[in-house]
Amino acid sequence: MDADWLIDLVVSDDPRDGRDYARQPYRDEPIRPQASDRAATLPQPLREARRYARESNPWQTSGNAVFAAQAKMLADYEDDTVFTGTFQRYFPTYESMSDAQLRGYFGFRTRLRRGETPKAPVSFVYVHVYELLHLIGAADAHDAFRQLQALLAAYGTLDYNLHHQLTEWLWDFVVYYHLPVDYLNGLPNYDRLAAAQTLTDWETAPDDALASALILLSPYQVERSRFYKSHSAEFREALCLAYRAYAAYYQSHRARALSESWFGRCYFERCRLFAGAVFCDERSLQEDSYEINALCSYRCVNRNWSRNSIVLPPAKPQALGSFIKTVDAQLRIAYNDPHPIRSETETAHLRELIRDAVAQSMQAKREREQPKLEFDFSKLDAIRSDADHTRDQLLTEEETAEDAEPIAQETVEAPANQPSNALPIDEAEAAFLRCLLDGGDWKAAAARANEMPSILADTINEKLFDLFADTVIVFDGDRPEIPEDYIEELRGYV
Repeated sequence: MDADWLIDLVVSDDPRDGRDYARQPYRDEPIRPQASDRAATLPQPLREARRYARESNPWQTSGNAVFAAQAKMLADYEDDTVFTGTFQRYFPTYESMSDAQLRGYFGFRTRLRRGETPKAPVSFVYVHVYELLHLIGAADAHDAFRQLQALLAAYGTLDYNLHHQLTEWLWDFVVYYHLPVDYLNGLPNYDRLAAAQTLTDWETAPDDALASALILLSPYQVERSRFYKSHSAEFREALCLAYRAYAAYYQSHRARALSESWFGRCYFERCRLFAGAVFCDERSLQEDSYEINALCSYRCVNRNWSRNSIVLPPAKPQALGSFIKTVDAQLRIAYNDPHPIRSETETAHLRELIRDAVAQSMQAKREREQPKLEFDFSKLDAIRSDADHTRDQLLTEEETAEDAEPIAQETVEAPANQPSNALPIDEAEAAFLRCLLDGGDWKAAAARANEMPSILADTINEKLFDLFADTVIVFDGDRPEIPEDYIEELRGYV
């Protein structure tokens, strides 16, 4: 049997095996072409890649290394073949494809690089992912990372395993190629890892970040409660005050930090980057290290990777949930909420600490709500300038009036019935007023004026209001009286 034909049979998609041949009756069949004859139909770059795989020594070159070498050879190859068949492998490579599948894959990759999102078997997507893990078809690691993200968005919904594995490989990609840590934003576990770091850095962390970290890591889902939704700002402020006080207490009275007691300590474990991928690791020949934050770092020694980290994802500690629920309970008491809840914190000291934090936040809220008087001293100069200008205008008018010729003054004689003592009342009203001052018959005085005492008193009050800015005649029942404060002054007039 020809060796080339046997190799071609093994790598082909022909479902027949030896047992199928044994069950079939003998019949005339055309002579199968040799692999060398069939390979002549492949474009030259693909034939060279096939030949490289056949000539590689399997004892010296791993299958991953063969794939990486072929990927570099075919990095710029393009094809216009549209593949409509099926292709499915657990660890797909170029060598696991038939000739038609191989050209179909490169047709898929060509259209993908031109900005299209063609339909393709999931195994085709895996092969392209393996290429990008080796930076094949990318300008640099940053460009490859963005392409991997685009593949996840376009094809991640087609297959759960693809989505899960590609998400993990993106994390490994950042570590392996030393990309910025913020590239991990949006990947699973990173938000919890960053939140745990925020709790560790409680002394310098902003209040908003600290509150968000506590709520994210807590098993008590406070954001679902109606009370939190209506008092979220006050809740987050009280939560930060309580946690800072509790963390400070732990720092001075305990051997371990509060966050460490909740999430545990970092520990070393062996790990493998790009687990489950066809990947040839060439960078691990030298020692390497990468730190995500103080709670998670990687190191490579002798091509063996290890991770020093807390548990990922961090376990949701019940102690943290109880802590946040106690803050919720104390705030509801402070607001007289009609739906109180029971505090789960058993430690009296912690309950007292949380009550103090809630009281402090309530006091801060009251101070913020008090109206504040603000003076804009920058406007004083303008006010002074306007006042000086007004003063100058008034002085000019007075000087003009003094320079003008005197105008003959007309002598205005007072009415015969108005007294000459300058009170703006007539003689009958003055007589009524004198009776009230001297204890005379005020009823007779009102009768002589042909007025009721109450009406006469109202008339006098109205006329004298501009002079006294007050009522000078009041009634004690039906009797009119003059307040003591005005008696002597009125005597001087009447």
